[in-house]
Amino acid sequence: MKEHRLDLIHVIRFRGIKEFHLPIGEGGTVVVGENGTGKSSIVDAIEYAVNGVGDGHVELGFRGLENTLSTVDGRRTLPSGLDENEWSSKGKFVLRRREIADFVRATENRRTMMMRSLLGMDSELCTCLDLERTAESMEATVEWLRGTDGQASTLNRAEKDAEMARTAADEASTRILTFITTRFGIISTKIERFYRHLHPGDLSAMSVIGAMLQGNECSKLSEGHLDSLALCIFLSNVASLDHGPRLMVLDDVMTTVDASHRSRVSDLLVSEFPDHQLIVTTHDRIWFEQLRGAQRAHGVDPAFVDVVLVQWDETTGPVASFPMDHSKRARHFLAEGDIRAAGNTTRQYLECTLSNICLNLEAKLTYQGGSRIPRYTLEEMLIAARTRTQDLIGGERFDKDYAQVYAHLEAQRSIGNMLSHDNPDSMAISSTEVLEFLDAVEEVAKAYRCPGCDRFLRYYRQLSIIRCPDPRCPLKGEIQTHR
Repeated sequence: MKEHRLDLIHVIRFRGIKEFHLPIGEGGTVVVGENGTGKSSIVDAIEYAVNGVGDGHVELGFRGLENTLSTVDGRRTLPSGLDENEWSSKGKFVLRRREIADFVRATENRRTMMMRSLLGMDSELCTCLDLERTAESMEATVEWLRGTDGQASTLNRAEKDAEMARTAADEASTRILTFITTRFGIISTKIERFYRHLHPGDLSAMSVIGAMLQGNECSKLSEGHLDSLALCIFLSNVASLDHGPRLMVLDDVMTTVDASHRSRVSDLLVSEFPDHQLIVTTHDRIWFEQLRGAQRAHGVDPAFVDVVLVQWDETTGPVASFPMDHSKRARHFLAEGDIRAAGNTTRQYLECTLSNICLNLEAKLTYQGGSRIPRYTLEEMLIAARTRTQDLIGGERFDKDYAQVYAHLEAQRSIGNMLSHDNPDSMAISSTEVLEFLDAVEEVAKAYRCPGCDRFLRYYRQLSIIRCPDPRCPLKGEIQTHR
């Protein structure tokens, strides 16, 4: 069965979000934003679209499929060509910050129960473990009584109780052994490998887990160790699933891990999960850059989309911006002689640029309903961006500062069309043509970005001005509008 990867998440109505598009790269998407910008709402929307539990309207677009997976008020409609089992999750694929925080801050007894749940142990299996603890406790009582001058009847009763408890525990051990050699055996190797990747030279993950399951927690574990241990168990569970989407979502999970270990987490995620799409959110700019650095180090950065949530808009929801490394990537591919990769990266650059322009200028794009992927064509976004710019700043200013920019891009638009997915004509494009197309895209991007901080300028309706969204920017590029 062909695996279908996410291409786009379109949130139309969900928990305060009225319109939001999140592009998903072949490898995944990394989102950074301060608290309150909508990171967790986006994660909830993804889980809702996959599981179909709740209310709202969210659509998932897929590479190679024309139609979307549409989830409207709990009713899921799958597009033709998408298997029900492929995108119906029976396992956990989302890990949230609050789950990590609860695990780290829990009491020892509570953490023991949470560990059992993380490992997929049912209530009967947990009872089996408790029987072993009970038997050991009763046997210790018998040994104590034998060393005292207590009554023989008390000792005899304690010995019989301990013998019964041991019999029950031995019978339960068969169930525990089966779990260890099957389900736990599958994930234990992965847990150990992942944990040693993050904490080389430290205690064995399995020794720590074994102690926890018995209620004997190691006092040497820091909050950072507990944080990364829970993460490793989650990653191992997802990696071992043989059904559901090849998708992994981490919602701001680095709560107590220091910068050096976060770098190792970044490397682990990128290196160990090439078969999964990763969607990672964080409030931490340092970890965001570490994740991007890991993408570059492993040569997979063109497969990821990196997104910055600038703010929460009360009328629509999250406001996104895309850090643009596409130009450097495209020029690197050209230098290496990989024309196809350079062309595809340049097309992505144009898509992100036009998407940013339309988003920040509040350009009107007509959504055609649930029968098609809500990912607008380049021509639709190009027309919307140009029309909105002319409408805001007036024809005279547009002719002076923007007309030539769009004319240059129009001259190269045929190259962009040829670079569409799986177009056989793209093989005939030369490096010179890709470079000219790249120059035209850069010219458009530069026209809409702040000269001080390189962020996209944003339209502020109440002030009738287009300006840099960062109040700390030293130059604060801005354009007066006539509206």
